[in-house]
Amino acid sequence: MNKKFVTRLLTVLAVSTVFAGQLPEAYAQQPGTVESVGQTSRGFALGAGIATMPFVLDDDLLNLSTFSASIGLGYKIDRFIIGATFDFSRFGSTNQVDDGTGNTITLDQSAYSFLLGPEFQAALLRSADRRAELVGVAALMIGTVGNDSSVSGQPDPPPSPDAPTDILLRWRLAPGVRYWMHPNIAFNALVGISGFHQIRDGNGASSDRSASMTTMYTQFGLLGVF
Repeated sequence: MNKKFVTRLLTVLAVSTVFAGQLPEAYAQQPGTVESVGQTSRGFALGAGIATMPFVLDDDLLNLSTFSASIGLGYKIDRFIIGATFDFSRFGSTNQVDDGTGNTITLDQSAYSFLLGPEFQAALLRSADRRAELVGVAALMIGTVGNDSSVSGQPDPPPSPDAPTDILLRWRLAPGVRYWMHPNIAFNALVGISGFHQIRDGNGASSDRSASMTTMYTQFGLLGVF
């Protein structure tokens, strides 16, 4: 009688040990947990970032700044995000000159750019837990670029000429990495190339011009999917 009881007790303990060892693994594989999801598969995407072009030092030809900010809005379907992006930048400078009569003339100058266009993002490679991704980003934008200036301290400033109309086209292509810190929030880091083409419609044939430039850029930002 005691031998049968001991045998049954050992059997129950062995079965309980097996199930206890499988519980953490089964829980980690439950659908809906952070470990199994990694990221949200579908939803509206909202992104924001700051980009820098290290080889463009406040360019005078295209009125480009070293730094720019961007806001993107789109929709995420598994590996792909299709949407639109809005880029803007502004930089300025102030110079003071003595006109020789003891009067100080102050010249304030600033340049700006606003660009809007479609953007496409794709996750090329993805880790097993769906947290880390190698991504590719392509965008094509069109907008305007210009500058403002003002002079103070001058007795009779000359009249300002009519500002020309500048149209700026920009494309960018970059690989990068994305890490999902939360199923709805990710951090992006991109390094790629960007091209610019400016068309100026001046007040006469002599003031019309066009200019182009291609440079490297880097961008860091956050992405949210809801």
